[in-house]
Amino acid sequence: MAAPDLPEQIRSFVAIRLPPELLGPLERLHHQLRAALPEGVLRWTPIEQVHLTVKFLGRIEIRILGDLEAALREVCGACPPLELRLEALGCFPDFRTPRVVWLGVQGDLQPLEQLYHGVELATQRWSEAAVARAFRPHLTLGRVRDPRSGGNRLIGERIQGISLPPLGEWRVERLDLMRSELSANGAQHSLLFSVPLGGVAGTS
Repeated sequence: MAAPDLPEQIRSFVAIRLPPELLGPLERLHHQLRAALPEGVLRWTPIEQVHLTVKFLGRIEIRILGDLEAALREVCGACPPLELRLEALGCFPDFRTPRVVWLGVQGDLQPLEQLYHGVELATQRWSEAAVARAFRPHLTLGRVRDPRSGGNRLIGERIQGISLPPLGEWRVERLDLMRSELSANGAQHSLLFSVPLGGVAGTS
């Protein structure tokens, strides 16, 4: 039976979230970007919701949460904690035709990619679709409101021209399963459960 405060199905994703001490530098970067770009061209991700998506699951049934957690625990148990840092700005698909403005991630990228592939394999029976593209770890800072606008090359040029100071690094000790609720004010995220990486004490 579904939990009383949840519907039968929810929209969800597996993520690595930022620690509180990195939110200040991230907020300063937001202010820097807002000052550099024309007003209103991006739909910004709220600072507290910026994260690294490991796997977007789409809509899942509440009844499988226990099985999903068990599958993620097996994968995470084989991965040691990761040391990551925030570095470099970019745009998807490129600077000439930007749709997404992102902040790059560096550090333990090889074990991070192995973790990604493990999560992809362990969750494929519950996810809406397999991801065909390569894993490019990043944090989405904002999305271009009108990707078809002829003036969007300016966004890419401004992003390329920004020199980033060191934004900080952090130790990743867990993966989080997040719920995403869509509304007129954008997506709202809430934690469903956390799974520790190998060598880290259990997290509820």
